[in-house]
This record gives sequence, structure tokens and C-alpha cells, in this order.
Amino acid sequence: MKIELRTYLFTLLLLVASMSAKADDITKEPVGLTLDSTVVEADCQTFGRRLDDIVITPSQDYMLLKFRDLTKDGKWIKSKGDIGAYSLKESKLLWTQPFDFSNSTVYCTKGGILTVKNNNKVTMLNPHTGEVIWQSKFYLAQVDDSTHIVLGYAGRLSGKLSAYDITSGQKLWTVNIPHVKNWGWNHVIREDSVHWLVVADDLNRLNILTGEVSSYDAKTGVTDVKASLLQGLAMVGGAVAGAMVSGGTYVPYFSYYPSGMTDSNVINHLYSNVLRDDSLYYFADRQHVVCLDSMMNTVWSYDLPSKTSAFSQIVSNDSTLYMFNLGFGMQDGVRRKKMGRPFIASFDKRTGACRFMNMLSIKKDMVEDAVLTPDGAFMLFDDALAYKRELNDSAVTISPWQVEEYGKLSGIITQPVYADYKYHGMFELIASDGIFFPVITEKGDILMVDKELRTAEHFPASSLYWPLCMVGDRMCISSYAGGQQNVWLVTLQGVPELKLTIPIHRVGIAGNKLYLHNNRALYSIPLN
Repeated sequence: MKIELRTYLFTLLLLVASMSAKADDITKEPVGLTLDSTVVEADCQTFGRRLDDIVITPSQDYMLLKFRDLTKDGKWIKSKGDIGAYSLKESKLLWTQPFDFSNSTVYCTKGGILTVKNNNKVTMLNPHTGEVIWQSKFYLAQVDDSTHIVLGYAGRLSGKLSAYDITSGQKLWTVNIPHVKNWGWNHVIREDSVHWLVVADDLNRLNILTGEVSSYDAKTGVTDVKASLLQGLAMVGGAVAGAMVSGGTYVPYFSYYPSGMTDSNVINHLYSNVLRDDSLYYFADRQHVVCLDSMMNTVWSYDLPSKTSAFSQIVSNDSTLYMFNLGFGMQDGVRRKKMGRPFIASFDKRTGACRFMNMLSIKKDMVEDAVLTPDGAFMLFDDALAYKRELNDSAVTISPWQVEEYGKLSGIITQPVYADYKYHGMFELIASDGIFFPVITEKGDILMVDKELRTAEHFPASSLYWPLCMVGDRMCISSYAGGQQNVWLVTLQGVPELKLTIPIHRVGIAGNKLYLHNNRALYSIPLN
């Protein structure tokens, strides 16, 4: 009996080893066609299970793979799965380990694979072996490969920010940068290799190597009183129901939101970009437009009308600062919410004197998108377009949009998009040339609009191809017309070179190869 059991176990081990070896076998499979119908093949690897996603980091020697299976009915992705590291040099899967995607996140860094469980259990894994390099408990704020530093808070409501060495996990310094108002870390601007401008509760200029910090007391968020009231009523209702059912005492608790997120009753991003001019910084928040020195001391400050300003953008020329308030903030860190009133204002850069302030709407409204330069401003509402030709001129041209014909406006296209150009056997590049602006509607159509706010060309959503990634001096573009995916490799000018013939979920470059993946397999094509 023992001999039979040993034989069975040995056979099972051989089977597992055979399956592992088979998973790393590389086969050739056709993945595309050139214009002359030449078949293009790629190296193909399967791993014996569903490959859900890949994380490509061009500066690393490995790739992160995520494995997640479907439920038995095939309708949902399971919350638990595995993560693993794939060697780009050896073209094989090095290791895997179980991972719960419902309560954990994972990042690729130069120090290794960083996982965060339950928002505050931080673990660094060796990318080549999967072994634990270091562990710590803090609430992750930022990871910066360039300085080999991880930033985090000791607690959810703590204002004490600490830096940890990305390789060893050793604490390097601790400084006070509050986010206890729960506005979160709204924005980080890497000013140079050493200094960061961090918009948290306040505007902070941080030396990432030493922890030295200078701060300006800003107003970057507000509490949504209506949401707080509804949340409070819900908690009271829950307390009463809980007491009736269990006979116990209701104890409220806080669930943690990562530093870049906020509670649902908080509206943040009520601030502008930070504009630097020589040694001075210009910035706007909910209450003021200010000029600051490098130590965040106020040079001048202008009081904005109460409850008017929200998310804004500022630009400047030699002597004038221009502020464009777009009339919205962010709720839950992702949803736009109307705040204040959209306006354009002009200020003397030297003194802060307001030269003009023009409201763009008589009611609480928001600008859906804008392209702003010192030479002019092109803006859109969901039902109107606006253009300001001369920033020094207070006049703004506003034109109603043809909502019934095209649908509401959604945004301005600032990245290259391509459309079918069947007559010339190529794809047409859609981009702003300073005269025409591409706008996208709620239907997904793109229309070209000129400075006179007249509609020129119309590109239906079914004709559009969106960029997936840059491949040297080429672009991978994708369309889902008719529910079918079409992926092409084209020159930046739109000349087609290769049509992919397999389903693609993600495309990227690592090392000297183009990697493609779908749920079935990982594919690689040498860039040459």
C-alpha cells in the first residue's frame, strides 16, 4: 500500500512538473497580417489558467502577471487569484503566489513588487524569487522609483508623513503634512529631482531626500453638507435597526481610504495648477489667488468672491496672470460635482491687482473641458462652446451647441486619435492644429470646431481608432466598431503596416519586444 501511494505521489509530481514545463514552453502562433497579406508570427506562452492582466514596466527586467479565474457560470471574475513575476530576459514565469484582489493592491518598483493589504500592511517582494524583502505597517501615499523612496502615513487620520527606503524598508525621516481634513493627497508635482509640490490639506514644498518642508495654509476642499447630513441620517437609521435586531450598542467605525482618495462627503480638487516663474509660485484655491516665494511665504494675495472658485487653471505671460475657474470639484476622488461659478479673471503678476473677472454662466454650472494658453482659451459646456480670442479683452464668445443633432459635449481631444481614411488606404490623424479643435460628444463622435465655433468635419464613433501604446516611431491603435475589436500598427502619420488578428487586452513595450496579452496567452514580437 505504501509503495502504491509513493508511486502515485511520484507520478503526481511528474505531472505537475510536466504541466509547469509546458506552461513555460514557447510556441509560434500567427498574430497578424501585413498589407501584402504576409502572416506575422509571435512567441506565444500559456500558463494553464486565465491571464487577467499584465503590468509592463519598461525600466525593469521583469513583468508582473495577474491571474484571475471566472466563476463557474462564467459571468464574474473571482476576487482571489495569483500574482507572479515574468522574467523578460529568460522569457519564463519565475514564481506565483496567492493574492486577494478585493483587499490588496500591487505595484512594480525598482526595489521589487510592492503589495498593500487592507490599505496599511505593506510588503516588498523579491521579483526574482517572490520572497519577502521587508514588511511594515503604514498607509501608502506615494512610491517614487527615482529617489528609491516610499511615502506613507502612520495612521488614517495622522498628519505625520514618513519616508522609507524602497530597498530595505528603513524609515528615513518623518515630517508633518496634514491630510486629516480628509481632502487627501490631491496632487503631486515633481518640481525637480529633489523637490515636490504636494497639494494635501495645504500646499507643501517638500524636499524628498531630507524631509524639509515649507507650507502655505490653503483651502483645497470642503465638506458636502448635504451628503454629510444624509450619511448621518443613514447611520442613525442603521443604529436603530441594529439595536432592534441585536439588542446591542451601535459603535460607528471608519473605513480607510488611500491617501489619494476621499470620503464620499468631501469635495476636493478645489485648487489650480502651481505655476512657477523664476523663484515665485502662483496658485489658486477655494478662497484666494496667491503669489508665494520658495519658502511658501505670501508675496501677495487676492480674495476671491465667496463660494465662487473651484477647480481652476492658471497661465501667464510677461506681466499678467490669467485664471480660468471651471466650476467643479471632485467627489469620491473620481466624480465631478458642480461647485461655484465658471469665470475668467486677470491679475497683475507683480501686485495681484485684479484687472477683470468675467462670469461665464449666470447659474451654478461647470466647464466640461478647456484648452488654455496665454494666447487664447477654447472651452466647452455640455450644451455650448466658448472661445476667448484675446485674454486681455474681457469679451467671451459663447455659442449654443447642436445637442439634438450631435448629443451633449463631453470633452476636448488632446491626444492623437485616428479615423478610417478609406479613399487613401490610410488612417486620418485627428488633432488640434491651433485653428481647429476636436471635441467629443456623449455619443463618442468627434467633431472639428474652429475658432469661430463653427463645425467643420464630423467623425462618427464607429470610424475612430484610439491609441493603445507607442511602438518606437509607430502607434498601436484600436477600434471596437460593431462590437468587434480591430487593432492596427500604424506610423504616426496614419500609414497602416500590420493588422493584428487575435483578441488583445493590453499592449506595451518592455526590453526590445512588443508584448500583447489576452485571457488565453502572452505574446511577444521583437521590435525589429
